[in-house]
Amino acid sequence: AGRYDRYVMDRIKRASKGTDSVLDETAGNSEGRNFAFELSLAAWLVSCGLDLNCNDPADIAGQFGRWYLLVEGKRVRSRAQIVKRGKEAAEQLRARLDNPDRPNMIGAIAFDFTPMLNPGLEPIHAPTMGAAALWSAGMALMQPVIEANARHWRALKHPRIAAVFNRVLVAGASIGADAMLYHLIVQLMHRL
Repeated sequence: AGRYDRYVMDRIKRASKGTDSVLDETAGNSEGRNFAFELSLAAWLVSCGLDLNCNDPADIAGQFGRWYLLVEGKRVRSRAQIVKRGKEAAEQLRARLDNPDRPNMIGAIAFDFTPMLNPGLEPIHAPTMGAAALWSAGMALMQPVIEANARHWRALKHPRIAAVFNRVLVAGASIGADAMLYHLIVQLMHRL
């Protein structure tokens, strides 16, 4: 139990580093939010059936059906970073995929656009707010970025880099006596 406790405490310390506000975040103080993105994405993939390997050097890795999936995650704060960070992720994946240490290895790149598209995470207010309205708001934020970068992602071609995940976190609040606050991760996968 002692080793497990140290592992958990290490993860909590990593996830809690950084500034109070994402608006004050820089490349030098973003480790906590970067790690929280990896944890969130790993949780989603585990809920989809990934058998997570916590000891793999990739940001996220594990057995997914007959495939061993490697994921490199990148949070971007500007449009200029998208191509640069995508190339970094592709190079990280290529190093493993060109010399696989497991059968049926495939890779994916995951982008979190929240720091760029919705840094203040200000809730959208409407009389009847819900998941459908937030999904539309998230898609409206993400669609121009996806359209502008699809050619860059296709240029990252590697026979074993299978997909790019894109996501943005949006928040909303209904109005009235029974007001509710909602958070929704709008997440899309693009097959390469």
